[in-house]
Amino acid sequence: MLFSTALLGTVLTGAVDAQNSACGSSTNVFGGPSQCVGTSQNNALSCNAIPANPSHRMSLSSAMAVEISATANGGSGQPSLMIVGPDGCFYAIATRSGGMAKIPGLWSSGEHAIYVGDVNGAASAYTLSITQD
Repeated sequence: MLFSTALLGTVLTGAVDAQNSACGSSTNVFGGPSQCVGTSQNNALSCNAIPANPSHRMSLSSAMAVEISATANGGSGQPSLMIVGPDGCFYAIATRSGGMAKIPGLWSSGEHAIYVGDVNGAASAYTLSITQD
């Protein structure tokens, strides 16, 4: 039982650090540190063409299960989401306008760059959510 408690404390601490890092000081944080709003980069993203600067960053002190999603605000936009980290590059797109791009996974410890774009190349408002699974 002692092992379970120690492990849970590590996971929760890592999740809080990851969420605060992803939100950063240049975004508006609401409803707790796990959600941020922003404007997508003008180009659609892919793992073959990584933009110069990430939209957000997530730093994990230990491996943990986390779901990262980008949802279009206001019913328009078709978000693309790309995460580049120690385990490689992962990419997802929303399948419809106003939809959600979502990447759940077991993320390794270390720095993860999060890029939010738009499939149509538009600068669209989005909400980024980071949730510990």
